[in-house]
Amino acid sequence: MKHNPCLATHWLPTAQLGAESLRERAASSSLPPLYFLHVWWARRPLILSRAAILASLLPSWVNISGGGAQFHLEEMFGTEEAYQAWFLEALGIKGDPVATRKQIDRAKITGENLGPNPYGYRRAFTTSPSTETIERIRKLSGIRTGQETPIVPKVLDLFGGGGSIPFEASRYGCQALASELNPVSVAILNGTVDLPFQLDGHFLTLLKLWGDRWCKRIGERLRCFFHHENNETIRGYIWAHTVPCPTTGYPTPLLPNHWLARTSSRKIALHLTADSTTGKVQPAILENATVADGSKQTYKRGVATSVFTGDPFDGKYIAKEAQAGRMGHLLLAIAYRPANQPTGTFFRIPVEEDYQALESAHKYVQEQWEQWDAKGLIPAESIPHGNKTNEALRYGYRNWHDLFTPRQLLTAITAVEELHGVLDDACSELDEITLKALNLYLGFAVDKIVNWNSRLSSWNAPYTSMRSVFDRHDFAFKWTYAEMEGIDACRWGFNQVTSCYRDLSKLAMGNTDKTYQPRLDDSCPDLIPGEISLASATMLPYESGSVDTIVTDPPYYDNVMYAELSDYFYVWLKRILKPHWPELCQQYLSDKDNEAVANRSLFADLATHSGRGKRRPGTRTAQELATSQYETLMSGAFAEAHRVLRDHGTMTIMFTHKRVDAWNALATALLKAGFQIASSWPISTESPHSLHQKGQNAANATILLTCSKRQVELDSSDGIFWGDIEHRVRQVARQAAIDYASYGLIGVDVTLASFGPALAVLSEQWPVYTGELDAEGNRQTVSPEMALDLARQEVARAKLERLLPSGRTLDFDPPTNWWLLAWADFETPKFASSEALKLSQATHLDLDTDLKRKYRMIAARGGTTEILTPSRRFESKAFALGLSVPYDSWIDRLHALMVTFEQDGLNEARHWLEQNGLSDNDTMGALLTAALQVVPRERRRSGDMMIPEAQTLENIRATLFPDIEPPPEPEISPEQSGLPFAK
Repeated sequence: MKHNPCLATHWLPTAQLGAESLRERAASSSLPPLYFLHVWWARRPLILSRAAILASLLPSWVNISGGGAQFHLEEMFGTEEAYQAWFLEALGIKGDPVATRKQIDRAKITGENLGPNPYGYRRAFTTSPSTETIERIRKLSGIRTGQETPIVPKVLDLFGGGGSIPFEASRYGCQALASELNPVSVAILNGTVDLPFQLDGHFLTLLKLWGDRWCKRIGERLRCFFHHENNETIRGYIWAHTVPCPTTGYPTPLLPNHWLARTSSRKIALHLTADSTTGKVQPAILENATVADGSKQTYKRGVATSVFTGDPFDGKYIAKEAQAGRMGHLLLAIAYRPANQPTGTFFRIPVEEDYQALESAHKYVQEQWEQWDAKGLIPAESIPHGNKTNEALRYGYRNWHDLFTPRQLLTAITAVEELHGVLDDACSELDEITLKALNLYLGFAVDKIVNWNSRLSSWNAPYTSMRSVFDRHDFAFKWTYAEMEGIDACRWGFNQVTSCYRDLSKLAMGNTDKTYQPRLDDSCPDLIPGEISLASATMLPYESGSVDTIVTDPPYYDNVMYAELSDYFYVWLKRILKPHWPELCQQYLSDKDNEAVANRSLFADLATHSGRGKRRPGTRTAQELATSQYETLMSGAFAEAHRVLRDHGTMTIMFTHKRVDAWNALATALLKAGFQIASSWPISTESPHSLHQKGQNAANATILLTCSKRQVELDSSDGIFWGDIEHRVRQVARQAAIDYASYGLIGVDVTLASFGPALAVLSEQWPVYTGELDAEGNRQTVSPEMALDLARQEVARAKLERLLPSGRTLDFDPPTNWWLLAWADFETPKFASSEALKLSQATHLDLDTDLKRKYRMIAARGGTTEILTPSRRFESKAFALGLSVPYDSWIDRLHALMVTFEQDGLNEARHWLEQNGLSDNDTMGALLTAALQVVPRERRRSGDMMIPEAQTLENIRATLFPDIEPPPEPEISPEQSGLPFAK
């Protein structure tokens, strides 16, 4: 049977996919409904997911293997251009998003009104494939595998996560398979990939019916625990944590600021009056507050100030008091909306009835505690020590229920109790699948409540609204926190889930009309519910060779601690889902030992070295043990992927990580499992010009690695050695850097994009040997990191050459090269020290000895490296100014010129150039040209540049080097297809 390479091997419309991904995620309020159903900490754009699936299933136009795909493609489409156009249409891209993106960027500057939808078509993910499109995909999938009849492809995501990939696979008529180790993820996958494709439109009516009964029952029980002045609607209760004042012993509140509202039109703040006689703190509302009023603080960066004495005390004291159980809380204000007023938020000070309601709730919880505990309703599981959970443990939160105030806990437990009551009532009226669905979606509503109603939720003054627990991927302690009104919280959570299910169902069933028209019968026979498995990726429950394509988004090393974070929800879901999902409720907490992340906290007790000071031979740090565990689990997962994938199947991996050690771990696992990298495509899924992205030194591109099984293992008796392929790795990485930079990638993304091509050379020839023997006399294989390091060096050289005038090749010196590349890659003076280290290695420098001490180019603190300004370097005596002074590097010369210009003016700068023989020096001109390009030139409204170095460089260019043209504005390439790496 003849097989053909998949489409992603030779072509992918990367520019369009990047622009459409950016469009899909441009506004948080209009994200796909998957994002709103339940919290998950990583989801890929739907457009990228569907593109990866189809490009992995469909045949390439290039007929390499001699199969008959090209004949069939010509018969169906006529030309390759028509085939590519159909592919874009099938994805839902019905225009030119790249050109429109450029129009939008220009309109932001010119103020031009492009109308409500300048793209001319809906966002691609809202378009569901037609029956004809699904039939053609099945036929082409059969053609690619050498079959004459259509097939229903089996598409596996072995790290199912939030469900973007399997959801799109189901929408395109595939049999979606998704496995996950985490029970919270499995619950989400069932609610996303299985049930919306299985239930008909009647379920939405049933969900609303029984959900309304649930909310009413909750309201009847909770009404007495909340006070409403004049039938107001409570928008939030704003609290502050307190600790005893070290001097008086009175509870002193810890406030990072005093703002209640800080919008463009309203400035409202708190004013606290402390009575040192009674120990009472009385809050008051300040309308029309000043910045000084709102910016007052009693806590900042680990130091608190007593409201009674004005004396400071440190974070160690706060943590000690919290650990001893002496951290309390103070109700500061209540945000409300008056009766019969649909909009607007006002604030009032708590009245006696509010305190009475609180006290009654507290008393009721105490009375019910033993009964609730006996029923297993209280999430009393201990919070384990972990990478992220230590944030909660530090302040005395020992059990999961400690993260809730008594009234918040009362709200959540009441919601769970009444959910079970509603399910009991529904058992006689609904079938099992409907009961399972009702149990699951009402459970998601409870999780909405606990995410927005906890000691870790907070008040967002700039928007006068609540902020959820997981506005970040951690358990960050909130010094001031917010509480929702319990009845409103339950109704809001239920309405949120109902809307999400409605919109998910619309997407699943191909109904993209604005009005909901439910499917009431089997009118979509092409769509198949997903098959979800609670299983480790290292032990997949599928037969060998049974999967046509694998598309997955694996965990990124130590990026997110999924299991630690998800326990916050799991301790509730295991109590909620017992009636109809017992298989998801068996674990005490989620499995962290077998989770494929590099979690160093798991190895704190096993490490033989602290990671600080001089190391003894053979010792290992917790991070090294965690990395080894991650590599082992990833290797096991990809070995399983290799087992279940058909011999000529395709595996496409989405990977976004800027750390080389993460790439090394991924590549090691792929090579050990027997995979060969066939293509690598960078997709810009974030705006490269976003100031947020620059400030975070974030990777803007998602790299799609398309892999196939290595069909022929090379004879290891002779073997391939690193020296045999080193030149090829250099050549391929360099060409990739040139191609991708000309295509539009910038900064770190150019380096990341080169990793795939470099690893592909290694994977083609694997195993590759170093030429040395290990301690046992066996030949050592090359670490993928060797290829990555080489790629990084070649990319650095290519980037430097692009900065020079056309036709010039010039190597300045290592510190100058590092300075140019740091600005080019990170576009900000501050970035992660780990990335500064990698860049120093690529330029043959030691970060501490050379850059910090010898050249005094950087300052490092708390994992962040900062590029020092020329004036700061001069003050640290990195170089002198005078005339005819010897300089160690070209960057010293440039910085000396900049300092002279800034301090002494134009004439002295001109004189300095002449005396040092640099007025007409080509190297100096080339360096200035490169510096002008790499230092960001964003301007303030005044017209001055935001970064002082950029302004000084521009002034020097305009006055002393007028022949040098200012850098052009960056342009995004409009080509339809990207540039694959050269093979």
